[in-house]
Amino acid sequence: MNEPKEGRSWNTVAKFEHFIHADARRQQLAASGDLQVKVHRCDVGGTRFAVKTRLTDEAYALSQNHKRKRSRR
Repeated sequence: MNEPKEGRSWNTVAKFEHFIHADARRQQLAASGDLQVKVHRCDVGGTRFAVKTRLTDEAYALSQNHKRKRSRR
């Protein structure tokens, strides 16, 4: 019944009552360019909207390389 997770996890930034507000926040975060952003319907009956983010693959790879270099020193 438990299936393995695929890919990196998403972080919830904020929750909104209306899609219009969630979409405005999504567009604001997407303008930075190094984030993947989505609006996810949540709560009982899908009455709220959550804005979720994660780093793009390129930005994630750079952050991992930076961490590896630091740990070796």
